[in-house]
This record gives sequence, structure tokens and C-alpha cells, in this order.
Amino acid sequence: MGRPIKNTVDYFPHSCNHKKTIFILEQQYGNDGYAFWFKLLELLGSTDKHFIDCNNKSNWRFLQAKTHLSEEKCVEMLNLLVELDAIDKNLWDKKIIWCQNFVDNITDVYRNRRVETPTKPLFYKHKLKQADVSTNIKSQSKVKESKVNKSKEIYIVLSKKLGDLILKRKPDFKIIKKQEKKNYIDWADNIRLMVERDNRKIEKIKEVIEWCQEDDFWKNNILSTQKLRSQFDKLEIKIKTDQPQENLTPGYWEPPADEEEAEFNPEKIRALRKNMGKIGKPNNNDLA
Repeated sequence: MGRPIKNTVDYFPHSCNHKKTIFILEQQYGNDGYAFWFKLLELLGSTDKHFIDCNNKSNWRFLQAKTHLSEEKCVEMLNLLVELDAIDKNLWDKKIIWCQNFVDNITDVYRNRRVETPTKPLFYKHKLKQADVSTNIKSQSKVKESKVNKSKEIYIVLSKKLGDLILKRKPDFKIIKKQEKKNYIDWADNIRLMVERDNRKIEKIKEVIEWCQEDDFWKNNILSTQKLRSQFDKLEIKIKTDQPQENLTPGYWEPPADEEEAEFNPEKIRALRKNMGKIGKPNNNDLA
């Protein structure tokens, strides 16, 4: 019996000239970003067929343990890697980590082994055959499909809204121009995840988009729906803290109702006018 085919590697190239991925990770997260990237590559190299299924709880917990980072920080960094095209976006939406560049860099290992290099994993959803679907189910499917299409439309509308607000400040923004050509499909998928996974409300997403593009700080930091999703909680908190307080300002005094009425008492007004007429007139007792 022959030896089992090995679909892992014991090493991978570590270039001395890094590209944008490591610089951006390091600039945003310091040494944590640098360590996360190379520990992720080590894990990909030692995992069978070089993809990590994060739907498996033990795999997901091991990634956090290996990188010494919280779940929230791991998700944030992986979302950034998607934005940088460092890992596959469609697979990460399914909680699968796949890095095509990593696999391309280790093809020589598999060539020397004279075996095929592992390829990008494919995940198919089961589809019912037409013969198995009753008329009643067909009608229900049409209703569901209509609802899904409407949901997709609103995701695109919200993505386009963010894009339009950014283009008002910089009409030649290349990333958004690229999204316009795709009808904001990529950006819309992030909005979908915000609604379906993060349980965000459509109206709240719209409110946050409008607010962040008016804020002097956040409008230069939220330049994609990916970033909008990762910073959404912080944006909501900032909106709440910026709302004006309804209470009266300290030291404000409102006169009692009876004093207000006294000021407009007709008899007091007539007496006041009579006394004002005496001002400046000499008093006979004073002349004595």
C-alpha cells in the first residue's frame, strides 16, 4: 500500500520585500497585525488542502488561540484581508479562509511531489429537481424569490447611497467607480451580511450612512461597506453621544406663574405709570 498523499507543507516562502497587505495590517494593528498574518499563513500551510473551515468551532477557537486575539479582533482583521483581496471574499462569506496567493507560492512543493496542487474548495447548495416540486411549493418559491429580489435591491440602494455621498467629495474615487461598473454587487453583499448576520435594521443602516458622511472624522474613514460593517457599533455609539440633551441648561430659572401674572396686572401697570410721571418733579417738602 502506497503512502497517503500529503496535502500540507512544512514551510512556505517568506519574502523580505512585503507588499501592501502586511504594511496596512501593521499600520492599523501594529505587531498584532504582522503576527496575525504570518500565523494565519502558517496555519493554512499546516491544514489539509490549505483552507480553514471556521464553521468548525474547534478550528475557529484554535485560530484565536494561535494568534492570541479575541474573536472580534480576528473577524475585523479577516474582513480587512478580504478588502485587500488577500483572502477569498466569497469563501469568507461562508466562513472559509482561502488564500490563492499562498497556494500559488507553494506550487513547486507539489510539483516536486508529482501530485496536483490543492485547488480552491467549491461548496454547492442542494437544488431540488423540478419534478420533485409541487405546484403549491412553486408558488411559494415565487413569493420567496420576489422578497429576495426586493431585499437585494435595498442592499444595492444603500450601497449606492454611500458611494454617491463619497463621490460628492471625490468624484474620481477609483474604488467606487469600480463598484459602479459592477452595480455595487460586492458592496451590497456586505449590507446583506449586516442585515442577515449582524441583525442590523435597514433604517438604522441608512441613518448611520448619512451621519458618518457628514462627520468630519468618520467620512474619511468609512469609504466602503466593508468598513461600515466593521465600525458599525462605534458609529452607533458616537451618534448617541452627539445627540443634544433635552434637559434645560444648568442655572436656567423660570419665574413662578403667579409672578408672571403679576407683571401683567392692569392695576399694577397703571400705578407704575402714575409713579413714573412723578419722577423728576420737585417735592415741596424738599424745597422747605
